[in-house]
Amino acid sequence: MRFWLAGLSLLSFGVAYTAPVVAALKLPVPATVSAPLPALALPAVTFPSLEVPKVAPPVQRAAMPQRSAAPAPTSRAAQPTVTPARPAPVTQTTPAERPPIVTDRYTLDPAAATAPTTTAPAADPFANAPVVDDGIGALPTTLPEVPVAPAPVVLAAEQEATASASTAAAMLAEPTDETTDPAAASAASPSLEAD
Repeated sequence: MRFWLAGLSLLSFGVAYTAPVVAALKLPVPATVSAPLPALALPAVTFPSLEVPKVAPPVQRAAMPQRSAAPAPTSRAAQPTVTPARPAPVTQTTPAERPPIVTDRYTLDPAAATAPTTTAPAADPFANAPVVDDGIGALPTTLPEVPVAPAPVVLAAEQEATASASTAAAMLAEPTDETTDPAAASAASPSLEAD
């Protein structure tokens, strides 16, 4: 079945692609050539001409003095006084506050970990908090007491009357014949073994 469906789909694709080509080849060749299309005239768009900007010649830097591998020692008086190009920024120092120091201690010695501590344990803030059980969709742990009414007492005569009435109603509602009920058929037919 799947090969038939695959073949049918390939045939439909083939017809869809080849039908326009076959229809175009069957058309007759026109005897006269129609008039050519008029020339398309577009407006002339001129772009502004940009000039190359003139580049300023590079600024000549001051010649750096030649440095030797080991500078010659000079006296303090012989050195020229150099003034900085700009003054150093003035920073105001304020006494910094010391951050609190927190210590953590870890040990691999189990005796040190089980050693009694000298500090008393802090009181539990949730010791007196009420316990709330939030079980959505679950039965509560304790069910409320509901008074149970005793079952009505039915006498034996009433039971027989209701049983015979329900049997009669069932027989009226669904008739049985020998073809549908084999027990009724065996009861209605005489037994061959009894002879």
